[in-house]
Amino acid sequence: MKSIARVLPLLALAILIAFLLRWSVRREPAGVEVHHAAAHDVSPPLASLRGFETAPAKLDCAKTESGCGTSPQNAADPDEALPQGRGAPNPPPPPPPIPPTGQAVDGMGFGFNGPQGPGRGGNPSDNSLAIGPNHIVQVVNGSGIAIFSKKGEMFDTTGKVLYGAVPSKSVFKGFGGACEAANFGDVVVRYDQLADRWLYVMPIFQRIPDRPDEPYSMCYALSEGADPLGPYYRYEFRRKLFPDYPRPAVWPDGYY
Repeated sequence: MKSIARVLPLLALAILIAFLLRWSVRREPAGVEVHHAAAHDVSPPLASLRGFETAPAKLDCAKTESGCGTSPQNAADPDEALPQGRGAPNPPPPPPPIPPTGQAVDGMGFGFNGPQGPGRGGNPSDNSLAIGPNHIVQVVNGSGIAIFSKKGEMFDTTGKVLYGAVPSKSVFKGFGGACEAANFGDVVVRYDQLADRWLYVMPIFQRIPDRPDEPYSMCYALSEGADPLGPYYRYEFRRKLFPDYPRPAVWPDGYY
């Protein structure tokens, strides 16, 4: 009887734990929900699409911590900054040498200027970068899109600006709807090395008033071939929920 009395509390505890685990397990919905594109087309070559009007952002130096230059403390006489009664502090040791790297690319930001005009700065920048055999494609929130050369079969140098800077929605020029009208940045670009294609994914963060059931959209542009300046297959998929934030993955059978 004493052994049974000791076992019963343990058995009750085990039953309780099993019940809680079963109750807490999240059940996934059965089946797969399939959405068809609300709109789709094939664009002219990206190089032929006139970019939307863009202008460089102006930095308000009065609102920055550094004042766009030397701070007041650093601008003062260095002797006045020394503690009274003490000499100059020992200089810090020199930094270690920078290891050699490959050829750098001066991407979009303040001071950038390309065939379609200057780039714009933005914080957070939400950078996205994709590299193919002959091209480098960069997307920066607030700046848009720029395409650079990559040294290889087509180009003898890396970093030459071939296209940009244009707003992110320029890849949807002429497509119509929310994908062409909205420009929220936050575009993600991927190079599909399996199919030798380029993929842009642009979320629409603003509610579309005349679509209460599906107020958001996701816009996709997939290049016809290896040239990021060529034509694109373009799609708009409508969403019920806020689409924050796409991170597409390239797989052999699709994009996830």
